Amino acid sequence: MTNRRRTATLAGVAAVVGGAVTATVFSLLPAGAASTANSSAYGIAGSGSVPVSHHGAASSTDGATHSSTESSYTSSDQTLSVSGISSSAGAYTASSKVASVSYLGGNLKITGAFATCNGGKTSGGSDAPQYDKAKFSAVTVTHPAAVKNSDGSVTRVGAVVTVKAAGGVTETLTIASATCSAHPASGPTSSKAPTSSPTSTQSPTTGPTSTEGPTSSPSGTQTAPVPTATTTHLPVTG
Repeated sequence: MTNRRRTATLAGVAAVVGGAVTATVFSLLPAGAASTANSSAYGIAGSGSVPVSHHGAASSTDGATHSSTESSYTSSDQTLSVSGISSSAGAYTASSKVASVSYLGGNLKITGAFATCNGGKTSGGSDAPQYDKAKFSAVTVTHPAAVKNSDGSVTRVGAVVTVKAAGGVTETLTIASATCSAHPASGPTSSKAPTSSPTSTQSPTTGPTSTEGPTSSPSGTQTAPVPTATTTHLPVTG
């Protein structure tokens, strides 16, 4: 009975110690070591006379793919309407598409804008805007290159549209945005291709010689001649 109690006590201590060690090991892992890089996307955002928050936004912080769709969006003052917003974000990937953008009662229209990001590689663009020149003093459309963020991720935007109406109203619209990170490095690689082991182009100089010349090996290099077997008489003792 005493031995059984000692055994049970030791087993309990081992279980507690084992649990403590396990907890310690997990606590030493760097934060986010087992998670994948974050990614995000949105369809449209605006600043200026009509502030527009990110619409059609999707983000991923767990490696799973998340998506967001909005068939249409209209700003509170009815000056901006957007249709066909579709965005998704997953592990090291993000994308966003916008079917059409209409501003100031359709006096400015953009049909089609997109942005994609996959493993840090991006693409994006939009169709040219159509607008009534009498209603706007200036319309500027840019397609920015990918921008690297402070956390190492990159962001690609389909188009940035800045409009100035005749009455001095100014609005900047960011259409289709995708942010993702590059895939983790797979480890260092050698810059030089491995070389084969060196081979000798000369025959060995040691070993028995023969009056016959060396023979050629299949690879064309010279090899040592095969020694000629001789018979000798060993002295008999005992």
